[in-house]
Amino acid sequence: MKWHYTTGQPINAAPVIDAGNIYFATQDGNVISLDGTGGLNWQHSVGTLVFGSPAIGSNGAVYVCNVSDNQLVSLDASGNENWRFTGADNAIAAPTVKRSGAGDTIYFGTTGNRMYCVDASGSEVWHYDATGVIYGSAAIGSDGAIYFGSQDGYLYALEPAGTLRWSFNNFAAIDGPLAIDSAGFIYFGDTDGYLDVVKPDGSDYAWLDALGDTFFDGGPAIGPNKSVYIVGANGAVYGFH
Repeated sequence: MKWHYTTGQPINAAPVIDAGNIYFATQDGNVISLDGTGGLNWQHSVGTLVFGSPAIGSNGAVYVCNVSDNQLVSLDASGNENWRFTGADNAIAAPTVKRSGAGDTIYFGTTGNRMYCVDASGSEVWHYDATGVIYGSAAIGSDGAIYFGSQDGYLYALEPAGTLRWSFNNFAAIDGPLAIDSAGFIYFGDTDGYLDVVKPDGSDYAWLDALGDTFFDGGPAIGPNKSVYIVGANGAVYGFH
């Protein structure tokens, strides 16, 4: 072991790394930044309950969803609070950030079935209402399309302006985040124990079965040579090729 850092609180989601710094949030609402040696850069409380990972934007900005207050919170690179955007319902998953020269655009879903788009100043750009709870983070395609799954069993693709491009009926809830490969194919796990692959046009490509062993509420990781890995709720790691 190189080092460890103790918070005294549960950490419900994976850390993220940017410019050699490590960022994570504790369940009691503290966002923490460490340097590469495990030393504390800063710590900032955003509320009483955080389940998802932070997301890193331009110039070291940090975004995190505060479940208890239904808020997306923006911090600067030093951990100072920039702004808070309050949505209508709980935000469970990590936000997703699109960086651009015009400023960050942040996307996050809620338990009220709504996907929000918020700009770098903390103002709502648009929202889209699905028909089921959104537990997983969104993914952004190379053309700016926004993809997310819902407990209603649909995979949604939105245009950058927030209108519906297409929806794909998966017939099983999609609770985790998505992954997109270099060809634009979308990968996700579902609660029936399948790793699903959908083409960029919204048509079905493949359903890969975990043989009924488990269900998937986490997201897949794409490796080399089109290999895909995902962790099941039974604690097993599945690899597909």
